[in-house]
Amino acid sequence: MKKLLLFFLCLIPLLSVAQAPSIEGDTMLCPYTNGTATITNDTEYDTYQWYYKYWFLNDDYVAIDGATQASFTYDWYTYDQSLFKVVVTLDGQTYESNTIQIDSYAWTGLIISTQTSDDVTFNPDNQAYYICDESTITSSTQSPYTVVQWYKNDVAIEGATNTSYTITEAGTYHVVAAPEFCPNSASTSLPIVVMDNPECTTVDPTPVIAGDTMLCPYTDGTATVTNNIEYDTYQWYYKFWFTDDEFVAIDGANEASFTYDWYTYDQSLFKVLVTLDGETYESNTIQIDSYNWAGLLVSTQTSDDVTFNPDNQAYYICNESTITSAVQSPYTVVQWYKNDVAIEGATDISYTITEAGTYYVVAAPDFCPNSTSTSLPIVVMDNPECITADPTPVIAGDTMLCPYTDGTAMITNDMEYDTYQWYYKYWFTDDEFIAIDGATEASFTYDWYTYDQSLFKVVVTLDGETYESNTIQIDSYNWAGISFGMTFSDDVVPNDENFTWMICDESTITCELNSPYDSSIQWYKDGVAIEGANDATYVITEPGSYYVEAAPEYCSNSISDTSETPVVVTMNPDCSLGINDPIANNQVTLYPNPTSNILNITLPDNNTVTDYWILDVTGKTLLKGAFPNSNSIDVSSLSNGTYILKLTGGNSQTAHMFIRK
Repeated sequence: MKKLLLFFLCLIPLLSVAQAPSIEGDTMLCPYTNGTATITNDTEYDTYQWYYKYWFLNDDYVAIDGATQASFTYDWYTYDQSLFKVVVTLDGQTYESNTIQIDSYAWTGLIISTQTSDDVTFNPDNQAYYICDESTITSSTQSPYTVVQWYKNDVAIEGATNTSYTITEAGTYHVVAAPEFCPNSASTSLPIVVMDNPECTTVDPTPVIAGDTMLCPYTDGTATVTNNIEYDTYQWYYKFWFTDDEFVAIDGANEASFTYDWYTYDQSLFKVLVTLDGETYESNTIQIDSYNWAGLLVSTQTSDDVTFNPDNQAYYICNESTITSAVQSPYTVVQWYKNDVAIEGATDISYTITEAGTYYVVAAPDFCPNSTSTSLPIVVMDNPECITADPTPVIAGDTMLCPYTDGTAMITNDMEYDTYQWYYKYWFTDDEFIAIDGATEASFTYDWYTYDQSLFKVVVTLDGETYESNTIQIDSYNWAGISFGMTFSDDVVPNDENFTWMICDESTITCELNSPYDSSIQWYKDGVAIEGANDATYVITEPGSYYVEAAPEYCSNSISDTSETPVVVTMNPDCSLGINDPIANNQVTLYPNPTSNILNITLPDNNTVTDYWILDVTGKTLLKGAFPNSNSIDVSSLSNGTYILKLTGGNSQTAHMFIRK
């Protein structure tokens, strides 16, 4: 009896340990991403509460509002440098998990090193390299940037994805790169301008043209002079290659390039005549053609139990029936549809139908992917002779809505009921479902605001019987206000008097939109849209008042802008003094950023920093003092917002943005 009692006493702590939760999660996060922590053991507990604290503080753990499930999703900046744990209950007992520490990647700015052959010269006035025929300029990204794409004249260079690239011809080059551990966190280098050196080459004045020689239907092409010579005059000519007619001058085509449509100039030869210093030169010719192909054909193969009704042009299927439809060559860019809705993942040239509905395909050749054609519909119905249809209604609808938009829920099975009544309730309450006034059709259209966080269902009647559908949950997208970060070249300084940024001739202010604003982007200068400025990053190089408008890709019509807080840039009258030598600007790191109280600063070795200033975005000084030996500044007295930290020492200074949350 004593041995048995001792056995059970030893077993009790083993059972307690077995019931304690064990957690794992994403402990290293890239900027603007989320991670998830979860309980890994297979025990289902009665309750869950997640807690956090910052590892470098002696504060107690704090319960995270709403984090009451077996897993918890967190963002990269709110919980940076946090410890997580979860406290659970089971059968009246409380258990505490292990802890995990959350961190985020940080790295220096994109630096490009350049090595040149002996015959390359650099002109500091226009910041350009001058090369001869055999010259080489080898540019390399520095660690940790290993995910790389090099560009020439804003076009990606095919195959140029190594950390180094050797330039051998004139053009404007740059690189877009990211660390391997955060491949989506890309940065763009400053341009490398390369020009032909007139002192070592003799340029042939004969114009050379190239252009779009194969055009898709209803598209335009452009022919252009490719050699880097600006001629005095230009005149483009054409003729049809299959005639003996003379070339004809094209009215109005008197620029270095000429844009033409696919139809008018199909089967034409183009050339250009130019003049330079009183001499006339004639270019090579290029021939223009357009793609042509047969109409969209779809072949169909059916299993033995499929029948076709020629009266209504419909296929009738049973439970195990299959209808395999395939598009014919040259159609390879494909999307199959069912009931006018794109079928997710159905992008192969063939698709197998197994259930009733109306199907069709939209397809195009890969050489003209925008020249799509739509097939005739394939109508598929359930065969009443081999199946009994389930009368229960099945509903689907738009479950994620953008602000100020509507969605529609509908019955998806092909049955017409006698009556319909739609119901809703909010998923987070225990209330009963409520009938929606007037929602008595097979579909129901709802707005994003009224029914946000609702569950929908429909109750129908058929032949005196009542049936209830499945439920769907409605949600709406939500995101932070539009903002962008700014990176300054070393010679940019804030003007505290008129709240502007002052620049020199070679200054740059790189503005980069914060997530999730990645669509409908347009940068403005002095209230006017900047042509071609539609990327998330824009580099300011001249005075003006700048702002941006953009939207998330998933709600591209929900556009916001920063016009109320523009970036105002003026020229610095003191540029010639040359005092704005940076303190290793690209080696200064602020963390955590955003911060709620303490801002830590990492400086390079042998720095000369002696003082600091904290300015708001208007240039007003809020805090200043001698730079502390601890390399930490208390910013808890600041209101939530964006600020500028300016560091000075000797004749050097640097400025960095941070966020007080």
